[in-house]
Amino acid sequence: MAKEFFVILTDIGRAKLANAVALGQSITLTHMAVGDGGGESVTPDAVRTALVREVYRAQLNTLETDPDNPNYIVGELVIPSEVGGWTIREAGVIDSDGNLFAVGNLPASYKPKLDEGSAAELRVRLVMEVGSAASVTLKVDPTVVLASREYAERMATTAVTAHNRDSQAHPDIRQTLAKKAEQTDLAAHTGSKSNPHSVTAAQVGAVPKAGGSFDGGVDADTLRARHGLTVSGGYVTWNSYSSSHGEGDVRGYYSPKYGKLDLTARDTQGQTLPLDITLNGHKVWHHGNDGSGSGLDADTLDGHDASDFAWKASEVPVGAIIAVATATAPKHHLKCNGAAVGRTTYANLFAAIGTRFGAGDGSTTFNLPDLRGEFVRGWDDGRGVDAGRALGSAQGDEIKAHDHQQRIAFSGDSTSCARDGGHLPGAFGGTTSMTGGPETRPRNVALMYCIKY
Repeated sequence: MAKEFFVILTDIGRAKLANAVALGQSITLTHMAVGDGGGESVTPDAVRTALVREVYRAQLNTLETDPDNPNYIVGELVIPSEVGGWTIREAGVIDSDGNLFAVGNLPASYKPKLDEGSAAELRVRLVMEVGSAASVTLKVDPTVVLASREYAERMATTAVTAHNRDSQAHPDIRQTLAKKAEQTDLAAHTGSKSNPHSVTAAQVGAVPKAGGSFDGGVDADTLRARHGLTVSGGYVTWNSYSSSHGEGDVRGYYSPKYGKLDLTARDTQGQTLPLDITLNGHKVWHHGNDGSGSGLDADTLDGHDASDFAWKASEVPVGAIIAVATATAPKHHLKCNGAAVGRTTYANLFAAIGTRFGAGDGSTTFNLPDLRGEFVRGWDDGRGVDAGRALGSAQGDEIKAHDHQQRIAFSGDSTSCARDGGHLPGAFGGTTSMTGGPETRPRNVALMYCIKY
């Protein structure tokens, strides 16, 4: 059963999101608007740049990632009790440039005003699929937020949880408990006996959290270090390595979201551990022994940078065709020149278009579309304007059937043209002017078509 109520990104929103992903930028969503649809039910349309009839607009109350799906973001608008007097049938999210980013329809809901005798706050929530939530700034202005009961309870719960996890929240209590037992009390609690008294870290010879040094072998369930961790000799073997930015393995390799980071300990006293991120065998980031480098803003190696893998994470699908003003295909694209390419080498592209434009050698290759010198026409897909066409099929040039009227003068019962008393039968024809040529075409500009693989 098709969904009756849903939210979609507008064409403007989708284009801005794709551009933000490709360039490593972000989009800021600031407001939500609601409308009455002009008194009629509304179906969301991606070409919309505004609601059918907007009745209220305000800053977003909350904007956050869906906890169950990181590719979805949830925007919430709170309409106060003193505003209303209309029926809500449509809603949209607006970005910081004032563009309609997403639009959706809602079940018809009447919002009364306070002076009508019914006071009620109304919350409108829109769930938007963005594919890359990292490209959307999840921030609202706290000075204009309307604190609903649910919002206040959620913020209070978050604050209390963070407070309870803070080991430094109540240092006076920890010090009082520690003083209830002297170091001499430990003698009564050796061996396998349980210790009912509190014990300080210093009493059991614990290594300080910051500063100090490790002498000899150290066994630790957890070892946390900054980038400046140094080795005083020998090799470092990690039992495990993890980070909030990715996942590690027992070999000391750190795997970020894109590419791979190699963590290697050098056998040199006082040597800082170098960190390298590699992508397809190429280094794209380096944290050297001099401590230089700051994430993906650092100098890159081998001519590769973050755009190499940011492009792969974009929403441009495999098989999409673009026109470029260069004589060479951009990264991750092939020229649309009809060439036969490997089915294994370009497996994703082969899965997308198959042998629609040619089967290649019939087993190991397939053909790319050949769009050199061609005009591209939208596939009819059942509309009936260009019926009978298959997706990817070619079509020859043609002039629409028409006629020309020719005036002929005659005398008496004869319709023949007479000349000097004789009869001159024959066909009447004409030619194009000096600008004519071997084909029919409109004005055009030559660009090169490329297909993404």
